[in-house]
Amino acid sequence: MEMIRGRSVLNKTAVGKLQYYEQKERKAVRQQVEDAERELLRYEKALEQAEKELEDLYEKALGEAGAESASVFLGHRMLLKDEEYRQSVTRLIAGQGVNAEFAVEAAGDGFCRLFLEMEDEYLRARAADIRDVSDRLLRILEEGAGEGEPGRGPALSEPVILMARDLAPSET
Repeated sequence: MEMIRGRSVLNKTAVGKLQYYEQKERKAVRQQVEDAERELLRYEKALEQAEKELEDLYEKALGEAGAESASVFLGHRMLLKDEEYRQSVTRLIAGQGVNAEFAVEAAGDGFCRLFLEMEDEYLRARAADIRDVSDRLLRILEEGAGEGEPGRGPALSEPVILMARDLAPSET
């Protein structure tokens, strides 16, 4: 019998089938675009879809885990609407003529670095939320807004003990 130790989300001991989940790493390629307006429209559509997904996740978490656990998705929706974040993305698209995926990744990376450098531990922890929101937008943009499966995370066909290096709130 193999024993694996880790941190439990539920702070309990479990015995059962183990499934390892590894998050797909997204890496946007910088591309020059001729139609910045089209890229801005793609970004706006992705924002709309992300907001809808986060609303759905909030409602699901509210029913299954309670208001405190669900509140993380309200925070993610607020980040999506953050004017500085949005302006950072749109400035890259309109000003440098880059694709929406690259602009979202670059803006997200910049905000993550900014938050990680802060002294306040709570604010440093928000870097993970920024990364999760940016990854959601990247996934939507890669799939084509409105075409992909809402949400993300491991597809489970049976009850298992899920093991991962890290799970974003939306994956959990």
